[in-house]
Amino acid sequence: MPLRGSQLAYYMKKRDPELYRKAKELKERYGVTWDEAFAILRGEKKPPTATITTGNELQVTVNDVVKRVEALERRVSELGKLYTDLVATSTKLNSVVNILSAGLDRRFRFKEYCCVFIDDEGYCKAFYWTTPLKDYKMKEVVEGGKKGYYVNVKIHRWFCALCPRYTPKHLAGSLDDLRSRQGALELGLESLKAQVAQLQQTISQKSVSESLERIRESLERLERELKF
Repeated sequence: MPLRGSQLAYYMKKRDPELYRKAKELKERYGVTWDEAFAILRGEKKPPTATITTGNELQVTVNDVVKRVEALERRVSELGKLYTDLVATSTKLNSVVNILSAGLDRRFRFKEYCCVFIDDEGYCKAFYWTTPLKDYKMKEVVEGGKKGYYVNVKIHRWFCALCPRYTPKHLAGSLDDLRSRQGALELGLESLKAQVAQLQQTISQKSVSESLERIRESLERLERELKF
């Protein structure tokens, strides 16, 4: 069994002191084992590359490290500011979400605030989707001979959050009543205008005619104001 390690070193110290001395120098210089040192001397292995660092090179290395540390400190400061901004933005968004959530809850909890476009099953008829949305509850419908889909907003409430077509039932009823009243007023105005025209034709006095003209102008102005 061949000798290895310290046994080999002890053997070589006795048999070949010079070779032992060279192996010891290699071991101390490069931090290799006895076996590696003798292998290097036999040409079986290359010695490790020795790196000699001068004072100038060391100073350059130190300066580079300092620059990297300063750059890292700036980056940490930037990230800290970004984190602060994100926290502030998150706080604002949470406030908006809470307000929208309260509004949506009212729309679906009270019948008078429920949108006129939502059917009894909770599907929105205001918007027509040509393809079904993944992971959303939808109902297949046919409009104009084409197949489409309605989304169930009772389940997916956030669809209604900023909907431009939201019309609560109580407001829709008020608008219908207002439109009917407007129609009646318009008919009354038309009747008054016809009567004024007849009076203008039968009365020749200038002062009376001017008064009737002012009345007619007032009626036309009122008619324009009623239209919206």
